[in-house]
Amino acid sequence: MDRDEIDEAVFDHAWNWFNLHAAQRMQTFNFFLVTTAFLIAAYATLLEKLPLAALVIALVGSWIAFWFTRLDNRTRQLIKAGEEVLKTCQSAMARRTNIPTIEILEAVDKPTEDALSYTIIIAVIEWTVFTVFLFSAAYASYRFSCLR
Repeated sequence: MDRDEIDEAVFDHAWNWFNLHAAQRMQTFNFFLVTTAFLIAAYATLLEKLPLAALVIALVGSWIAFWFTRLDNRTRQLIKAGEEVLKTCQSAMARRTNIPTIEILEAVDKPTEDALSYTIIIAVIEWTVFTVFLFSAAYASYRFSCLR
């Protein structure tokens, strides 16, 4: 294997790693949103007639939101590992081709002032859902105590 083939193999390996985990992160987040929608619908359906069941649904929603944040943290770590190798590959390509703008990951490492990172946006959404479900659990508990 010559140097170009090795460079290409390294890049392909890093890209495949990055692509797999980045796609997995988005799929997981989409699944989280769908799960949240179903749980909210179940909660709203049960709240009036079966507040205890609504309480359980809200607690399950909080529990799921908490664990989705942990899963997202791990997936983000896996993505970053691939990005580090890709940064090195892009840096080498920039030197070899004399095209400094090929260092795309370096250029977008920090979001601009008017943008936020995926990490912040996803975390805010997940923790908001967690908090909403906790408040929903408290309200369902209150409704249940009023019926007794």
